[in-house]
Amino acid sequence: MRHIGIICGISLIAGLAYAADEIPAHAIRVAGPYEPSMEFHIPADKAETLLLAEWEATNARGTMSQISWGEESVAKAPASASKYVQKSYSFPTGMIRVLDFKQASGGMYHAISSETGLYMLKGTGSVEVAGKTVVLNEGDVVSYPRGVLRGSGDATVVLWTVRGTLINEAAAATVVHAADAPTTSSAEWDVDGKRFRTSKPEELAKAPESAIRLDLKRYEFPGNSVRVTRNYKGGP
Repeated sequence: MRHIGIICGISLIAGLAYAADEIPAHAIRVAGPYEPSMEFHIPADKAETLLLAEWEATNARGTMSQISWGEESVAKAPASASKYVQKSYSFPTGMIRVLDFKQASGGMYHAISSETGLYMLKGTGSVEVAGKTVVLNEGDVVSYPRGVLRGSGDATVVLWTVRGTLINEAAAATVVHAADAPTTSSAEWDVDGKRFRTSKPEELAKAPESAIRLDLKRYEFPGNSVRVTRNYKGGP
């Protein structure tokens, strides 16, 4: 089961906009806690769920993204708005949010604000990366996305805001497509009472059906990395 989460704002409707040459605040890395908790578990049933609506509006100040949340406010949003469900998990070094968009509810529209990372779990879309609009497919990762995340179909996106100890210059806006992220497969099982582990293809082919299997996909980019694992039935 995937865990999902939410963060609330101060007002019911807020506008978000960046000048073309403005450095977004979320691109400035700050140090995390010196001694954060070794483990921080947030059960799925403890995650707060929120209904939101986002849309683009033009006024005297220009074109801006508008947002509202809560059933009553979302019901008053324009018919063209993207209405989606969000869940969030807050922990000592940051926050993870999962946004679930539906084509029948306006597709995907989300103005990037504090997010430092993005993982396209399902569906397709586009977002700005280092000044260019990049098409994202399932399994793609973005470091420091910017602008507006857009898409017309069903989609599920994992967004996170993290604080690290690397210097600001080490981080950079980057997209790593799923096809460019190497996958390492491994397995482990008991042989004569001893645990045997391998990631060699020829040995994996001979692994018993009872072996614990794991696929790990690693996304490398300046200043950080993301690892996505697939755990098979019977594994840890």
